[in-house]
This record gives sequence, structure tokens and C-alpha cells, in this order.
Amino acid sequence: MNSSTLYKVLSWLVSLLVPFALILFAVRLLLTPVYLTVEYSTPGFPPDIYGFSKADRLYYANIARV
Repeated sequence: MNSSTLYKVLSWLVSLLVPFALILFAVRLLLTPVYLTVEYSTPGFPPDIYGFSKADRLYYANIARV
């Protein structure tokens, strides 16, 4: 296998794996406790219809994401 063919194969492999890696990174980012804290702290976030406080919601959201 010459270097030109190897270069083409590696470029195809990278171009196929980069979108997959970006999607996985975005999903992983959504599963962090920091994201939950920021999201629940945004102004206008709707109150819980079942009466949970913000602390309760953060506690149970961290349990549910595991």
C-alpha cells in the first residue's frame, strides 16, 4: 500500500468518525451535572407541576442521568 492510498483511506476514516465523535461529545455534555444546574437556573424555567423544589429536581435529575 503506497502513501497516497494510505492518505485516502485515513482521510475517509477521519471524515466518517468526526461527526460521530461530535454527536457523542454533545450527548456527554448534556449528561453533566453542570448542564443540569445551568438549565434549571435559567430565567423562565417552568416550575414543577408536582411541587418539587429546585433542589429536589436537581437531586433526582442527577440520579436519573446515571
